[in-house]
Amino acid sequence: MSALGMYASDGNDWYGTYGVIVGKNGSDDFLKFWDRKPPMQHDWADQNGVDTDTQNVFFKAKDISIPIAIIGNDEADFWAKHKAFFNHLSQPGTRRIYVNELSRSFYCYYDSCTDFSRLTRIKTDEGNRVACKYTLKFIEPAPSFFTQFAFLTDKDGNYLVTQTGNKLIVS
Repeated sequence: MSALGMYASDGNDWYGTYGVIVGKNGSDDFLKFWDRKPPMQHDWADQNGVDTDTQNVFFKAKDISIPIAIIGNDEADFWAKHKAFFNHLSQPGTRRIYVNELSRSFYCYYDSCTDFSRLTRIKTDEGNRVACKYTLKFIEPAPSFFTQFAFLTDKDGNYLVTQTGNKLIVS
């Protein structure tokens, strides 16, 4: 199975553009339920227990960890992809992360890199691939409740793509 088209953010395919492969179970955190915010309460001095508002339910932001690897064809390609991916993720605002396996997009922002290890040496013999493994933490500030998106196709059912080969998504 190709990694191409499995994950994208803001229309940029993670593998095709940045050489990013998402690890096994990489979409698990997207499926976790959101933690509920505590309801409003008031402890009246002249009543037993507490008065709790159970009519309004709100949820906390969700932490999402994604295990990835960045793979470059050589040292220069690795550094170019590493820099481009970090610059993309660290832009202001949220990124629309599309997860093909779930057929859903999630609006998140990059928070931190919680784990890192090199899979190969950075300085390698010419022609050898360079790879590093990371665990990236994203924050989904507002629950999306699995908003579905549609892809644009032509009359023959072929996906409409950008000049860089990314599928066009209508949200």
